[in-house]
Amino acid sequence: MKYRMILNAFKGDIQKQLEEVTYFISGLQQDIQIDSAFIIGGDEMDGNDKEMLAEMVPTSSVIFVYMETYCSELLLDYLETVIDKDEICIFSAGYLGLEIAPRLAYRLKGSVLIDCEKLYKEDGVLIGEKKFYAGHMMGSYQLTEFPVMLCLSKGQNTMAVESTIKAKVTEVVLEEKSLTFSNSQAFPSVIEDDFSKSDFALVVGRGVKSQGAVSRLQELGEKLGASFGASRPVVMNGWLPMERLVGASGAILAPKITIVAGASGAPALYSGIEKSDFIVAINKDEKAPIMKKADVAVVGDATEVITEMVRVMGGEDAVDE
Repeated sequence: MKYRMILNAFKGDIQKQLEEVTYFISGLQQDIQIDSAFIIGGDEMDGNDKEMLAEMVPTSSVIFVYMETYCSELLLDYLETVIDKDEICIFSAGYLGLEIAPRLAYRLKGSVLIDCEKLYKEDGVLIGEKKFYAGHMMGSYQLTEFPVMLCLSKGQNTMAVESTIKAKVTEVVLEEKSLTFSNSQAFPSVIEDDFSKSDFALVVGRGVKSQGAVSRLQELGEKLGASFGASRPVVMNGWLPMERLVGASGAILAPKITIVAGASGAPALYSGIEKSDFIVAINKDEKAPIMKKADVAVVGDATEVITEMVRVMGGEDAVDE
């Protein structure tokens, strides 16, 4: 069995990603060696930085995959051609693995496990473990189809990386001009603020209906001083980047106040906000589950309600018509 690691240089924390993957590998039942590593990134991989990265990674082969900006379709098309049937690919935690691992497994007819914390064999069957129900329970999943795609969970323990292997370095450049897009919007590949640590959060769901409404609510949230997150349907529709995902597969928030706009309050999302001191729910459906769980429930259109909140808190001039 071949093992590969896939790291995201766009995030800028390669050292931490390496240490988390190293810790994960150390917990496997047998000593394994990672055959190769893909490092995905842009301009941050130029010159001396690229040489330093190659020395850090404990593999015999390092493939630098360069994209001017992060583009999942380009990356998927490339990885689909180079991943072998018998491989186990270990993605570091974060938005790249959350998006690419399941889509690549689907294309290659393999298995996938997101937020994986442990991997082992039992009676000859590969088993992966992950937490669910807001981390209160651990589930075991059989990974019977290869290749296997694993995306590690956030907050993995770390282990120092010791590389004594001189890696063979390969460089691949993916050109965006080979693809055409319609009605697309580019998002920054890195979210600079750590919204998971904010004291005030605004989280939107698919009930807001459109990307335009999401953008408008983000603007209003900024006027209120709130960090901005979203449910899985919102990010899967491409209305926000994966870094803004809140819930079981994304960020776990614990602010003083969370406003939930247009989200039903499904368990996956609620697990990401239940630690909030105070929850305000805004939804057109008065029977939505979130309305019973919130400290304050407002029946109405989220954009209209939050626009009025901005007016009250900042005056008429605070809202751009």
